[in-house]
Amino acid sequence: MRFWVDKWVGGVALREVFPRLFFVAANKESKISENGRFVEGVWMWDFQWRRQIIFQREETMICELIGFIGDVQLGLYMPDMLVWNCDTSRAYTVKSAYDFLVDNGVVLALRRMWKTLVPKKVSLFSWQLLLQALQVHKELVKCDMLFLNESCVLCNYEDEEVNHLFLHFLFLTVYGIRFGIG
Repeated sequence: MRFWVDKWVGGVALREVFPRLFFVAANKESKISENGRFVEGVWMWDFQWRRQIIFQREETMICELIGFIGDVQLGLYMPDMLVWNCDTSRAYTVKSAYDFLVDNGVVLALRRMWKTLVPKKVSLFSWQLLLQALQVHKELVKCDMLFLNESCVLCNYEDEEVNHLFLHFLFLTVYGIRFGIG
């Protein structure tokens, strides 16, 4: 597993949580095992940087990074592996994935979505919105398809992501203007 790129801790890639540290990392594609070593049977993080860390803010970020990944238990002879947290066996099965979707109401919503009396493009859009598969600005930047900032083009304040565009921004513009908030 890659230390900076893969979602191996907290469900997010470390490059997204610590973009400044990712920028100064010597090897952006390094494995987890390449970012530390065992000393007398205890794992010690040992990051490699492109340049010397001289700014206090970067040192603070490194401490935050260590705090963020501190609960991860690394074993001396354990291979890297993904764990499925939606089943007690921690092993992925189609049944456990289906049960997870049913328990969260996603399957029911998807079934009803295709049977509604709306144009298919509305159903398709709703399906992508529900699965958070819309290509909003933040997702395009993450995939290296855009090299601009991730700010919302409508408010230029928050990152452009699905929840911001379709929940927060719409709520504020509709209700905020009516009640004199915005």
